[in-house]
Amino acid sequence: MLLLSAAGAGVGVGLAAAHHGGGWGGWGGGSGSGGGSGSSTGPCPNSTALAGYVESSEVGASVVKSYGTWTFYFSSLTDAGPSAGVPGLTQFCVYPSGSLPSSESASIKGANGSTFVTGSSSSGDYFDYQHASGDGSNVPLDGTHELKVGTASWSKSSSSNETILLGIHDAAECGALYGGSATSCFVYPLGWLSAPCGGQPACKRVAIDEATSTSPLTVPVDTVLHIHYTYFIADPKWSGNDMTFGAKSSVTAGSATPGLTDSFTCEQKVDPAGSPGATGVSPDFEGTGFDLAMTQGPSPCDRLAITMVAASTIVLHPGDVIEFTVDLTTGAHGFTGPGVHCINNGLEIRWTQSGCMGSKSLKTYHSPMVDVTVA
Repeated sequence: MLLLSAAGAGVGVGLAAAHHGGGWGGWGGGSGSGGGSGSSTGPCPNSTALAGYVESSEVGASVVKSYGTWTFYFSSLTDAGPSAGVPGLTQFCVYPSGSLPSSESASIKGANGSTFVTGSSSSGDYFDYQHASGDGSNVPLDGTHELKVGTASWSKSSSSNETILLGIHDAAECGALYGGSATSCFVYPLGWLSAPCGGQPACKRVAIDEATSTSPLTVPVDTVLHIHYTYFIADPKWSGNDMTFGAKSSVTAGSATPGLTDSFTCEQKVDPAGSPGATGVSPDFEGTGFDLAMTQGPSPCDRLAITMVAASTIVLHPGDVIEFTVDLTTGAHGFTGPGVHCINNGLEIRWTQSGCMGSKSLKTYHSPMVDVTVA
């Protein structure tokens, strides 16, 4: 089975993070750097000045993405014994890979009950949520998970990726991470610099050989395309829960309980020079332990779909990642019309999650659709 540590998995073009559910947070996609131990009570650092910041094991963040709207969550991963908002969260800075949102709304409240305020900087390429005024309006680092920070919306297509940096007032943590006597600092959420899926249990990246731009993903009109979908199944390393995929004796198209399914638009065909190279069943696909069925629908569309199930029980522990790639191509004319085209319906993944006192529950995530701009 191709099983990677979180640090071993890469993040690439066109990452589509799966939808958020209970019990997750603290992972993100993207990396960055800059400044180290600057005060977190001022504005967020510019996107060009992110070098030098490190992860903190005390804080986590995650994002739920639907078309045009993102919803952000914050988790305090340890109880730091706060008093009057200290230690606490002061800022939640977001650096989208594309344009800034057209609107923001804050939900999270500080220790004194005041709601965080929103802001943005076109020169700094970020938007943020920050405490209203003073330490009393900080979010206490008291071990509470999955607090809704707020939402951001775009009038046009939103970005595919983002970096998140958090401002905290925590002298002990800032001193331990950066040295010196600073009482506040900026940090990445736990796992942010190495996570492939933005805090979610599954995602995929899309790379096209003929692409003329990666942000947004843009391809030429009337051109044969070679499309590579790289999938990640990831158990966040601080989640505390195993992801279990029970064994199925055979793989049936469209049935993945537990397992993974995905489908593609009519223009796409199996790439005989890629993986899996043909329709049918591929046992232990790419050494993942999953059997993959690549099926083709009836004419006139002949739409392709994949279904993956575990040949024998697969258990992912916190921090484990499975990665595989599906290669497709298009017909002789690719996409014949300019504009934005949906090329993928979004993957669906189902697994059994362990809980407290030995409890188990079936979980389902469905990722956003993947669009490509034809120009």
